[in-house]
Amino acid sequence: MKEFLHKIAQELLLNSGQYAVFYILMNFSKDGSLYFANFGHVILLIALAIQTLFLIKFGSIPKMRFFGSLIAPFVYTLVELPEGPTALLNTAHVLFWTFSLITAGIQSGTLLTKNLKIKKIYEVTLVMINVLIFLCIYLYFDLYMLYNDEVIAGTMTSIEMKEQLEFYNLGKGMVELIKDATHIYILLAGLLMGSAIAWSRVQVIALKDKIHEAFGEYVDTKIRDKILSKNSISERKKVTILFSDIRGFTGLSEKHTPEQIISVLNTCFSAWDNYAKKNEGIIDKFIGDAVMIIFDDSKNATSCANEFLSNLSSLNNTLSKKSLPVISVGVGIHTGIAIAGTIGSTSRKNYTFIGDAVNVASRLESLCKEYNCPLIISEEVFKELSNKKQFNKLNNIILRGRKKSTSIYGLKG
Repeated sequence: MKEFLHKIAQELLLNSGQYAVFYILMNFSKDGSLYFANFGHVILLIALAIQTLFLIKFGSIPKMRFFGSLIAPFVYTLVELPEGPTALLNTAHVLFWTFSLITAGIQSGTLLTKNLKIKKIYEVTLVMINVLIFLCIYLYFDLYMLYNDEVIAGTMTSIEMKEQLEFYNLGKGMVELIKDATHIYILLAGLLMGSAIAWSRVQVIALKDKIHEAFGEYVDTKIRDKILSKNSISERKKVTILFSDIRGFTGLSEKHTPEQIISVLNTCFSAWDNYAKKNEGIIDKFIGDAVMIIFDDSKNATSCANEFLSNLSSLNNTLSKKSLPVISVGVGIHTGIAIAGTIGSTSRKNYTFIGDAVNVASRLESLCKEYNCPLIISEEVFKELSNKKQFNKLNNIILRGRKKSTSIYGLKG
């Protein structure tokens, strides 16, 4: 609930609702409780609520962000249409559309770009636009009250007041307002405060980018984004799990220096990372000399394994040139239901996949040495493959922890 309220506040005050909020505050300040007696104002409140909820749910999609930000002005325009073109040319109405379009464009652009400098420019522009919204509403309100006093005094008619508040007649009234020292102070102070807020927001963006970059070096970027989005709730899902480790790693560790072993591991894991990304896999974790990769599709998992094994001789050539030991690996792949979620203590957590499917993949990998085969897949994976000819049936076995036997298949030599 707390997070939901935070999103509402962020949407209203920082993202898409600023103009509508300030406009509603202006009218409420003017009309008091009578504000709710105005049908158009009530509809604007409802439209703003719908827009806010829509953008909370879909606002991370650029197109949805752009068009969703126009819900409130669009609905308000429909309500004002019966009053004729005069209402649509009212300065407040024109500014509503102008600022909504600009804000929608900036925020959509922010979602589309990955360039940090452009994001900073967008953020500064958006903050200054928000300040400008406040200043424009303030000056418009002051001008409205000034003309309203003239109507009360009988020096101006209501029709003339409406005409003076139309967008194309606004210039003269604004010039007169700006001559007031109080208004000059409000304008300069608002711009100064906006600059300070914009600077702090840019610093936050830079810090977040550094956190994302550093975090991405320790966990897969897809997992990182899921964790940082705070949407990393536990879930059961069907996945394909690839497990691999280096054969005879203990012996290698005893015969070579720590620096050499680390270099071998980094070279091996970099290759796995490359092929995992190419085949839409997510590296869940590195465990000593082992790697665990998650795929949504069994075909992608076997393709990843095949690419790694096909290029293993090239990887070993690279290691030999660096006077490092060559390696051989075993790979096990299984498809099944796993639990994905954040686990750990209150001070340290890890987003990972657990369950029987993970255990089976690990056991299949451990069978590679016994069957002298670099890649073993389960029957569940085999059934989903279109190219089954590249695998031979090895045996029917009962995996530890299971009662029924299952077929396992090995990559042809």
